[in-house]
Amino acid sequence: MTEAFARYMAIDYGEKRVGLAISDPIGMIASPAGFILRRAGKRPPVAELVRTAPADERLLFCQGDFLPGQILCHPTGWSVIDFDDSRYADPLSDVAAMYAALPRELGLPAEQAERARRTYLQAYASRAGDRFDEARWHWFLVLLQLAELGKRLMKGRVASGETQTVLERLSRRDDVSLP
Repeated sequence: MTEAFARYMAIDYGEKRVGLAISDPIGMIASPAGFILRRAGKRPPVAELVRTAPADERLLFCQGDFLPGQILCHPTGWSVIDFDDSRYADPLSDVAAMYAALPRELGLPAEQAERARRTYLQAYASRAGDRFDEARWHWFLVLLQLAELGKRLMKGRVASGETQTVLERLSRRDDVSLP
């Protein structure tokens, strides 16, 4: 049997900064991976996510890894594949995953990315028949972007300054784009 190695990510909530560290591939030595300045009187980001977590009031069957590559398109119809991450969840979790993945998965330049995202959200809202709850939508986007950052950190694929940029952007609400 082969031994599996794992990298670890740590969050340090200091008085002035919230720091991130990532371990080496065998989990023995941690290296700094960025930080955000902590504003006086503000709660740590994870505590804020926990505090603002939406109630599980409308759980539906979700694919769990909803990306463009998980959709087979044919003139007679479309099919969704790869249900190994499926679960009952808030549908906005899958909507946020697709929203975040569109530019990366389709290789869209910045000027087309926003149009693709807006078109996707408008089509979803039209079919779902519900108005987006802005706070709930923002919560799922923040959680998803933190998870994606964590994956890139664990794989050593984070560009210089990317951690800082993502964490600063998440402290604002300028990425909320609702139909």
